[in-house]
Amino acid sequence: MKRIALGIISSLIIFLCACGGPKYSVRNLPINFVEMGNGGGFTGEYIYYKIASNGQVFTSKSGDTAYAEYGAIPKKTAKNAFKTLGDMKDKRISMPGNLNYFIFRAEGDSMTSWLWSDDKKPSEEISDIYSSLNEAISAISSLNK
Repeated sequence: MKRIALGIISSLIIFLCACGGPKYSVRNLPINFVEMGNGGGFTGEYIYYKIASNGQVFTSKSGDTAYAEYGAIPKKTAKNAFKTLGDMKDKRISMPGNLNYFIFRAEGDSMTSWLWSDDKKPSEEISDIYSSLNEAISAISSLNK
């Protein structure tokens, strides 16, 4: 009986470790990711948020030489953005202006981008994804204060 209990506990520990998924760091950034951000205008400064499929978020600004850990958004939000953008690869846009907003989706060596400005709005789908990710990242922002 003791061996059975020990076997079950060992199996459970292995199962829980396997379900955790990959953990990324600034030295080990994800290869598959969604990146979003904005910038331009008078300062020309941009801010970037790199989002892994497990919800981890890394940030960088114009002039930075590396990303920094920022926090995590819900895994479901990250996965939904990655999947939805993957379904929209053929609908990429490039409409830059003075103040720009962007989303990139990288999968291995392939990257798709959507770039727009205040006066050149993207499709409702892209706008919804951007808003969803922006809200989730803003929630991290308020926790980091």
